Amino acid sequence: MIVLLGVAVSAIVVAAEGKLAPADTTFVVKGAEGAMAEVKLGEFRQESQSATDPDVRQFASQTLPREEHLRLTQNTSSQWR
Repeated sequence: MIVLLGVAVSAIVVAAEGKLAPADTTFVVKGAEGAMAEVKLGEFRQESQSATDPDVRQFASQTLPREEHLRLTQNTSSQWR
């Protein structure tokens, strides 16, 4: 996650120096944000699996995207690359 944040910050610095087009900066930053969100989702999934409170487990099962949804999202995003 630190590496991804570093990439986003680097892109912003390069953009500030006028070396990167605004659309390219947006692309890099949004990509880094998406990757960080994916990391956080994985952390949340791990924590929810080790939860002992049944209410917490129930909440997590309703909150986390299902594997099918994640696969559909991946397939859709790969079509647009």
